[in-house]
Amino acid sequence: MKRVEFTNLPPKFEIIEQRNGNVLLLFYDETKEVVKEDGLTSYETICYEMQTRNAANLHSRIEKNYSAWLEKAKEKDGGLTSVKAQRIHESKAKLAEYLASHPLVSDVHGGRIGIYSVTEEKQTLMMSQYISYQAEKMLNPNAVLTWNETGKACEPWTEEEFVQLVSEIRNYVYPRVSHQQTLEEEINAATTLDEVEAVVIQYETI
Repeated sequence: MKRVEFTNLPPKFEIIEQRNGNVLLLFYDETKEVVKEDGLTSYETICYEMQTRNAANLHSRIEKNYSAWLEKAKEKDGGLTSVKAQRIHESKAKLAEYLASHPLVSDVHGGRIGIYSVTEEKQTLMMSQYISYQAEKMLNPNAVLTWNETGKACEPWTEEEFVQLVSEIRNYVYPRVSHQQTLEEEINAATTLDEVEAVVIQYETI
């Protein structure tokens, strides 16, 4: 399922021959005329794709029972469900990209301004580091907790500093994770392609 544009009124369907006796069927639904700012007219339509075996009377069979073929194409194509899944994936990917390119700036370690990664991978590593430290401390009271700024080597941290950094990262990341979840709810609640496409995915103003 995708939105496509034509300069002329598109047909209801097309048959494109492929190898091995198969054909690609393209069904155009909900076609509407659009007048652009320059005064030119185009046609927007929603395209559904499906493959089937070729047959001499395929074109006439589709014409005689077009509605059934269209519904079958929507089912095979995945329809709105597929588009929603793509946009939800996009919302998660953009969140990951945002967090990777927008680290946290904090003076939690010794009062020095430092830059700290807040990616999901880094957060998982922090938890693993802290759990390992707690386990070692049970056997060795002198165990040392270490962490590092982005691009720098690990160095000793106090437990209070480390826990404070975890808290700061959580407070920084959580609103954006919550926003992604809200976007996902909006996408899932959409009932048309226009509504799905209208959901704005961005994290800069959160």
